[in-house]
Amino acid sequence: MYQKRNTLIMVFSAVALIACGGGGSKSEEQTQQTGDDSGSSVSTTTPTTPATTIPDTPTTPATSEPRVIENLGAVSNEILDEYNGYQGSAAAGESRFVCHPVRIETVDPILNPGAISNHEHIFWGNAATNRNSTYDSLINEPAGASCSGGAINKSAYWMPTLLDPEGNPVIPDVIFNYYKTGYQGQDASAIISMPAGLQMISSQNPNYFDGAFTNWSTGPDFQGGDNEQRYLPDEAPQWLRATVGFPQCWNGVELTSANGKDHVAHHNGGQCPSTHPVLLPELTISASWEIGGSLEGYQLSSDAANGAQPGELLHADFMDAWDPAWMDLIVTRCLNAEIDCGTRQIGQFGLIDPSF
Repeated sequence: MYQKRNTLIMVFSAVALIACGGGGSKSEEQTQQTGDDSGSSVSTTTPTTPATTIPDTPTTPATSEPRVIENLGAVSNEILDEYNGYQGSAAAGESRFVCHPVRIETVDPILNPGAISNHEHIFWGNAATNRNSTYDSLINEPAGASCSGGAINKSAYWMPTLLDPEGNPVIPDVIFNYYKTGYQGQDASAIISMPAGLQMISSQNPNYFDGAFTNWSTGPDFQGGDNEQRYLPDEAPQWLRATVGFPQCWNGVELTSANGKDHVAHHNGGQCPSTHPVLLPELTISASWEIGGSLEGYQLSSDAANGAQPGELLHADFMDAWDPAWMDLIVTRCLNAEIDCGTRQIGQFGLIDPSF
């Protein structure tokens, strides 16, 4: 699978270089989890990003320095074309973005800034996320980003790496970021844009599992199925999907907290708690792998580092670095207006990035 993806990546990177003259969920109707964890005009120019490839044989993680697998860089037209028509089953406002991983490192710039993490993560979005990343470094990164729409969204997203029985990382075949109104009666008109520089972490509730946001599922395609599970399934006859939903309520003051969670909270039946009264877009990420077989011996890097059951420590992290004008468009034209804007589209299905 690595060789197939690398070949496609190199072909489309070459086409992009020639063309540009240089280098360049549970379907979508989910329920609430109680977990821990302007219309102004803007430029539509998206910088290109140099692309490299994933090694066929990943190396063993270093104990003192992060493993770095830099890959893909610019978004592949093939993936965008394949999923651009996907409309899902949204019952409220929504906008989706296809993403590719850009690196794997044993770092966590939210919980362990400037240091080595005890387990590795796979990163997508900003092309240069690292242990020292901040809002300023992300928003000013010239290399661009690996989600559809390119440099309008230089946010960083990451989750633990899925490891095969030999400890090698299994790269997702497709990653989606969803920005939604939500499906629990949230007041769509009250949703505001993600505050610039917001950081947050979302994970499963350690005390119980309700199958809502953070889960594993399997199914006939990248959307997984209705068989949400807390732990990694025994097998994925076709596709395996990991879904993580982030808290939608913010305290309106802090952009982060010591554990990356206390400044945000999940809503209760669409209503934010009084301590966290500000309603944000509902960010959900999903990573999908076309496995087609047994998952015996598979686990997350976080499971391996902490002695947990396979898949138990599924979580994801987000550092905002959206172009504020574009985030405002997504909120006003898609979420506030309760319009399903589809994949990488705004308003009346106008492409966010018309260069593709």
